[in-house]
Amino acid sequence: MNQFFEGMLEHARRDSPNEACGLVVARGNKVRLVPGRNLAEDPKFDFDLDPQAWLEVRDDEEVVGMYHSHTNGGPEPSMADRSSCELHGVPWHIVTPEGGYMRIEPSGFRAPYRGRPYVYGVHDCFSLIRDWYEWEWGVLMPNYTRQPEFWKKGESLYEDHYAECGFRLVEDGSVERGDLFFIQYRSDVPNHSAIYMGDGSILHHVGGRLSSIDPWSGYWVSHMTHHLRHNTRMGSTAHG
Repeated sequence: MNQFFEGMLEHARRDSPNEACGLVVARGNKVRLVPGRNLAEDPKFDFDLDPQAWLEVRDDEEVVGMYHSHTNGGPEPSMADRSSCELHGVPWHIVTPEGGYMRIEPSGFRAPYRGRPYVYGVHDCFSLIRDWYEWEWGVLMPNYTRQPEFWKKGESLYEDHYAECGFRLVEDGSVERGDLFFIQYRSDVPNHSAIYMGDGSILHHVGGRLSSIDPWSGYWVSHMTHHLRHNTRMGSTAHG
Protein backbone atom coordinates (compact mmCIF):
# COMPACT_ATOMS: atom_id res chain seq x y z
CA MET A 1 0.00 0.00 0.00
CA ASN A 2 1.28 3.47 -0.86
CA GLN A 3 1.76 6.35 1.55
CA PHE A 4 -1.30 8.12 0.15
CA PHE A 5 -3.63 5.28 1.15
CA GLU A 6 -1.80 4.73 4.44
CA GLY A 7 -2.45 8.34 5.43
CA MET A 8 -6.19 8.01 4.90
CA LEU A 9 -6.22 4.67 6.71
CA GLU A 10 -4.31 6.08 9.67
CA HIS A 11 -6.78 8.96 9.92
CA ALA A 12 -9.73 6.55 9.75
CA ARG A 13 -8.34 4.43 12.55
CA ARG A 14 -7.46 7.45 14.67
CA ASP A 15 -10.98 8.92 14.47
CA SER A 16 -12.90 5.65 14.71
CA PRO A 17 -15.70 5.07 15.70
CA ASN A 18 -16.40 8.47 14.13
CA GLU A 19 -16.00 9.01 10.40
CA ALA A 20 -12.79 10.70 9.35
CA CYS A 21 -12.71 13.20 6.48
CA GLY A 22 -10.33 15.42 4.59
CA LEU A 23 -9.05 16.74 1.27
CA VAL A 24 -6.61 15.42 -1.30
CA VAL A 25 -4.54 18.27 -2.76
CA ALA A 26 -1.79 18.40 -5.35
CA ARG A 27 0.95 20.68 -6.60
CA GLY A 28 2.20 19.26 -9.85
CA ASN A 29 2.93 15.59 -9.20
CA LYS A 30 3.18 16.06 -5.45
CA VAL A 31 0.03 14.94 -3.60
CA ARG A 32 -0.75 15.35 0.07
CA LEU A 33 -3.69 14.94 2.43
CA VAL A 34 -5.31 17.71 4.42
CA PRO A 35 -7.07 15.96 7.34
CA GLY A 36 -10.09 17.83 8.65
CA ARG A 37 -12.43 17.72 11.60
CA ASN A 38 -15.81 16.05 11.29
CA LEU A 39 -18.46 18.53 12.44
CA ALA A 40 -21.48 16.31 11.75
CA GLU A 41 -24.14 16.08 14.45
CA ASP A 42 -23.78 12.29 14.39
CA PRO A 43 -20.18 11.70 13.28
CA LYS A 44 -20.45 7.93 13.66
CA PHE A 45 -22.77 7.78 10.67
CA ASP A 46 -22.08 10.96 8.71
CA PHE A 47 -19.45 13.61 8.10
CA ASP A 48 -19.38 17.37 7.62
CA LEU A 49 -15.91 18.58 6.78
CA ASP A 50 -14.75 21.56 8.83
CA PRO A 51 -14.33 24.53 6.42
CA GLN A 52 -10.96 25.18 8.05
CA ALA A 53 -9.56 22.32 5.94
CA TRP A 54 -10.16 24.33 2.77
CA LEU A 55 -8.27 27.27 4.24
CA GLU A 56 -5.23 25.05 4.67
CA VAL A 57 -4.94 24.48 0.92
CA ARG A 58 -2.02 26.54 -0.35
CA ASP A 59 -2.34 29.01 -3.20
CA ASP A 60 -0.22 26.85 -5.49
CA GLU A 61 -2.22 23.68 -4.73
CA GLU A 62 -5.38 22.25 -6.25
CA VAL A 63 -8.03 20.13 -4.55
CA VAL A 64 -8.03 16.90 -6.55
CA GLY A 65 -10.15 14.73 -4.28
CA MET A 66 -11.94 14.26 -1.00
CA TYR A 67 -11.84 11.33 1.37
CA HIS A 68 -13.79 9.99 4.29
CA SER A 69 -14.19 6.75 6.19
CA HIS A 70 -17.06 4.37 6.73
CA THR A 71 -17.09 2.98 10.26
CA ASN A 72 -20.33 1.00 10.05
CA GLY A 73 -19.84 -1.15 6.99
CA GLY A 74 -17.72 -1.54 3.91
CA PRO A 75 -16.29 1.14 1.63
CA GLU A 76 -19.10 0.94 -0.91
CA PRO A 77 -20.43 4.47 -1.61
CA SER A 78 -23.85 5.42 -0.35
CA MET A 79 -26.32 7.30 -2.51
CA ALA A 80 -25.35 10.47 -0.63
CA ASP A 81 -21.65 9.77 -1.31
CA ARG A 82 -22.32 9.50 -5.04
CA SER A 83 -24.42 12.67 -5.08
CA SER A 84 -21.76 14.57 -3.12
CA CYS A 85 -19.06 13.38 -5.51
CA GLU A 86 -21.07 14.87 -8.37
CA LEU A 87 -21.62 18.08 -6.42
CA HIS A 88 -17.92 18.60 -5.68
CA GLY A 89 -16.72 17.45 -9.09
CA VAL A 90 -13.66 15.57 -7.86
CA PRO A 91 -12.94 11.90 -7.06
CA TRP A 92 -13.95 10.59 -3.66
CA HIS A 93 -11.89 8.08 -1.69
CA ILE A 94 -13.63 5.93 0.90
CA VAL A 95 -11.73 3.84 3.43
CA THR A 96 -12.61 1.71 6.44
CA PRO A 97 -10.55 1.25 9.61
CA GLU A 98 -10.23 -2.40 8.61
CA GLY A 99 -8.41 -1.50 5.40
CA GLY A 100 -11.23 -1.38 2.87
CA TYR A 101 -10.98 1.11 0.04
CA MET A 102 -13.03 2.38 -2.89
CA ARG A 103 -12.59 5.31 -5.26
CA ILE A 104 -15.45 6.91 -7.16
CA GLU A 105 -15.44 9.69 -9.73
CA PRO A 106 -18.07 12.13 -11.00
CA SER A 107 -19.97 10.17 -13.63
CA GLY A 108 -23.30 11.93 -14.09
CA PHE A 109 -25.00 10.07 -11.26
CA ARG A 110 -28.50 11.30 -10.42
CA ALA A 111 -30.16 10.16 -7.23
CA PRO A 112 -33.79 9.12 -7.78
CA TYR A 113 -36.40 11.58 -6.63
CA ARG A 114 -38.02 8.97 -4.39
CA GLY A 115 -36.21 6.86 -1.81
CA ARG A 116 -33.28 9.14 -1.00
CA PRO A 117 -31.93 8.68 2.54
CA TYR A 118 -31.98 11.98 4.43
CA VAL A 119 -28.54 13.57 4.74
CA TYR A 120 -28.73 17.26 5.61
CA GLY A 121 -27.08 19.47 3.01
CA VAL A 122 -26.80 16.61 0.49
CA HIS A 123 -30.18 14.90 0.41
CA ASP A 124 -32.74 17.15 2.07
CA CYS A 125 -35.84 19.04 0.95
CA PHE A 126 -33.88 21.88 -0.64
CA SER A 127 -31.52 19.49 -2.44
CA LEU A 128 -34.53 17.69 -3.86
CA ILE A 129 -36.17 20.82 -5.25
CA ARG A 130 -32.84 22.01 -6.70
CA ASP A 131 -32.42 18.70 -8.51
CA TRP A 132 -36.01 18.54 -9.76
CA TYR A 133 -36.08 22.04 -11.25
CA GLU A 134 -32.68 21.60 -12.85
CA TRP A 135 -33.31 18.14 -14.27
CA GLU A 136 -36.93 18.68 -15.32
CA TRP A 137 -36.91 22.34 -16.43
CA GLY A 138 -33.28 23.38 -16.65
CA VAL A 139 -33.72 25.89 -13.81
CA LEU A 140 -30.53 26.36 -11.79
CA MET A 141 -30.65 27.47 -8.16
CA PRO A 142 -27.66 28.31 -5.94
CA ASN A 143 -26.75 25.71 -3.35
CA TYR A 144 -27.08 28.07 -0.40
CA THR A 145 -25.06 27.37 2.72
CA ARG A 146 -27.53 26.33 5.38
CA GLN A 147 -26.84 25.39 8.95
CA PRO A 148 -28.78 22.52 10.54
CA GLU A 149 -32.04 23.74 12.05
CA PHE A 150 -31.48 27.26 10.72
CA TRP A 151 -35.11 28.03 11.57
CA LYS A 152 -34.26 27.81 15.26
CA LYS A 153 -31.48 30.38 14.85
CA GLY A 154 -33.55 33.33 13.69
CA GLU A 155 -33.13 32.60 9.98
CA SER A 156 -35.81 32.18 7.32
CA LEU A 157 -33.79 31.06 4.32
CA TYR A 158 -36.71 30.05 2.11
CA GLU A 159 -38.40 33.42 2.45
CA ASP A 160 -35.11 35.27 1.99
CA HIS A 161 -34.12 33.62 -1.29
CA TYR A 162 -37.15 32.50 -3.30
CA ALA A 163 -37.38 35.68 -5.39
CA GLU A 164 -33.74 35.57 -6.47
CA CYS A 165 -34.25 31.92 -7.45
CA GLY A 166 -36.94 33.05 -9.89
CA PHE A 167 -40.11 32.21 -7.96
CA ARG A 168 -43.13 34.43 -7.41
CA LEU A 169 -46.27 34.11 -5.33
CA VAL A 170 -49.46 32.66 -6.81
CA GLU A 171 -52.66 34.26 -5.52
CA ASP A 172 -55.60 33.13 -7.67
CA GLY A 173 -55.77 29.60 -6.21
CA SER A 174 -54.71 27.83 -9.41
CA VAL A 175 -52.34 24.91 -8.91
CA GLU A 176 -50.06 23.58 -11.62
CA ARG A 177 -47.50 20.82 -11.88
CA GLY A 178 -44.16 22.19 -10.67
CA ASP A 179 -45.61 24.73 -8.25
CA LEU A 180 -43.58 25.07 -5.09
CA PHE A 181 -45.04 25.07 -1.59
CA PHE A 182 -43.29 26.32 1.53
CA ILE A 183 -44.41 24.68 4.76
CA GLN A 184 -43.87 25.32 8.44
CA TYR A 185 -42.88 21.90 9.72
CA ARG A 186 -42.78 22.14 13.52
CA SER A 187 -41.36 25.62 13.11
CA ASP A 188 -42.31 29.29 13.36
CA VAL A 189 -40.97 30.02 9.86
CA PRO A 190 -41.08 28.09 6.56
CA ASN A 191 -38.48 25.34 6.83
CA HIS A 192 -39.77 22.71 4.43
CA SER A 193 -40.52 22.66 0.71
CA ALA A 194 -42.56 20.47 -1.61
CA ILE A 195 -43.18 20.33 -5.35
CA TYR A 196 -46.70 19.78 -6.66
CA MET A 197 -46.73 16.80 -9.01
CA GLY A 198 -49.94 17.72 -10.84
CA ASP A 199 -52.08 14.84 -9.59
CA GLY A 200 -52.97 15.81 -6.04
CA SER A 201 -49.59 14.77 -4.70
CA ILE A 202 -46.31 16.38 -3.67
CA LEU A 203 -42.68 15.37 -3.93
CA HIS A 204 -40.71 16.23 -0.79
CA HIS A 205 -38.09 15.06 1.69
CA VAL A 206 -38.87 15.15 5.39
CA GLY A 207 -36.00 14.99 7.88
CA GLY A 208 -35.25 11.47 9.06
CA ARG A 209 -37.27 9.84 6.26
CA LEU A 210 -36.77 8.74 2.69
CA SER A 211 -37.83 11.24 0.04
CA SER A 212 -41.35 10.45 -1.09
CA ILE A 213 -44.46 11.39 -3.04
CA ASP A 214 -47.40 11.95 -0.70
CA PRO A 215 -50.94 13.29 -0.98
CA TRP A 216 -51.25 17.07 -0.91
CA SER A 217 -53.63 17.11 2.01
CA GLY A 218 -53.96 17.27 5.76
CA TYR A 219 -50.98 18.60 7.69
CA TRP A 220 -49.09 19.79 4.61
CA VAL A 221 -51.95 21.92 3.30
CA SER A 222 -52.82 23.37 6.70
CA HIS A 223 -49.20 24.39 7.36
CA MET A 224 -48.41 25.85 3.93
CA THR A 225 -47.17 29.44 4.08
CA HIS A 226 -46.25 30.20 0.44
CA HIS A 227 -47.56 28.99 -2.92
CA LEU A 228 -44.99 29.81 -5.61
CA ARG A 229 -44.50 29.40 -9.33
CA HIS A 230 -41.32 29.84 -11.31
CA ASN A 231 -41.07 32.82 -13.64
CA THR A 232 -40.60 30.54 -16.65
CA ARG A 233 -44.11 29.14 -16.01
CA MET A 234 -45.66 32.33 -14.81
CA GLY A 235 -48.79 33.86 -16.28
CA SER A 236 -50.91 36.64 -14.90
CA THR A 237 -51.66 34.59 -11.80
CA ALA A 238 -48.38 35.32 -10.00
CA HIS A 239 -46.73 38.40 -8.58
CA GLY A 240 -43.56 39.33 -6.71
